[in-house]
Amino acid sequence: MLDATGLRITELMASNDDVLQDFEGESSDWLEIYNPSAATVDLEGLFLTDDSADLSKWAFPSGASVAPGGYLVVFASGKDLTAPNGELHTNFRLSADGEYLGLVDGDGFTIIDQYAPEFPLQVEDISYGLEMSSAPSFLVSEGDAARAWVPTSASNDATWKGVGFDDSVFNIVGPSGFGYENSTFANPSYANYYNTAVPSGTAGLYVRVPFELESVEGLGQLTLRMKYDDGFVAYPNGERIASSNAPTTLGWTSTATAQRSDSQGVQY
Repeated sequence: MLDATGLRITELMASNDDVLQDFEGESSDWLEIYNPSAATVDLEGLFLTDDSADLSKWAFPSGASVAPGGYLVVFASGKDLTAPNGELHTNFRLSADGEYLGLVDGDGFTIIDQYAPEFPLQVEDISYGLEMSSAPSFLVSEGDAARAWVPTSASNDATWKGVGFDDSVFNIVGPSGFGYENSTFANPSYANYYNTAVPSGTAGLYVRVPFELESVEGLGQLTLRMKYDDGFVAYPNGERIASSNAPTTLGWTSTATAQRSDSQGVQY
């Protein structure tokens, strides 16, 4: 089964009177999840929530999944159960006045999809959702051209992340990804090799990958997925937006605060 990052909450009904009944014949609130991928996605351990301050409010039970190209209706009834006919019921109801709604990864904090800050006021027996005419596009993909630099001092620490930085000093040029390895033929997933000794005291690498987004019109969500070992910090346009195993204060000699397996650096 594939990971869940492509799942979407495509539709919801927060004022259901006579459209869809649950296994007890009640007109409970409901939402619909769409899987655009070509493989079944396991939902066990993922979360649904109507509270942005409680992202792990309700967990999908064992056996829950959504078929390739399929849709799954989940009743937001407050009943918190799996019905005899297989229906899934959350422990919360939806507010017809509008509120937050999110689908959250198993780590309890990564947002897969959401209506934020809230979906609007709802009309009785009228569903609300997304237009399904668009397909995802990629700004950066594995193998795209990039530049990297092994820092030897703090001279560029304050500026290298900025849009206007002259990265001609970044002397490692090639297709992404980048990383350290002591065996030339360690793994074919290492697309670019830099055959040099690592400077003493250096454990990091500065990498710049150019991308261009012509317009934000119609943009629903930006998602960052990456392979890394052991830690990273991401700065699109110079703004820190994501990190893992990174110290609070960063510098050219910084090291990761925890370790990950080598396979996690080359496999999703």
